[in-house]
Amino acid sequence: MTPVDQTKTLAQGQRGNCLAASVASLFDLPLADVPEFEEMADDAWKPALDAWVRVQGKRLVKKRPGEHSPNEHYIALGLSERGCKHATIGLDGQIVHDPHHLRLGLAQVVCLYTVEPA
Repeated sequence: MTPVDQTKTLAQGQRGNCLAASVASLFDLPLADVPEFEEMADDAWKPALDAWVRVQGKRLVKKRPGEHSPNEHYIALGLSERGCKHATIGLDGQIVHDPHHLRLGLAQVVCLYTVEPA
């Protein structure tokens, strides 16, 4: 996992790209190599994310908070301290990378996505 920071935020009047930054972090890629999921419709980003991950030879597995394996990085989704939906990177029940520049993490984790072989 190589931390990548988001480049778009709600405070800048844009849809934040925390999910793309979290995906880039998890896959050790530059942000430019990951689709702009934040620009997609609410019902389109998840299928697009699944398809992109499959092209990488992997699959995403949705889990409840606490269902991760030891020493396994994952995307943690939830509500930020700022009150909006947010994506971060977790490890062993802790947020280890928040792509937002304030680094406030999550007030509430709603679900996790782990990456597994396809």
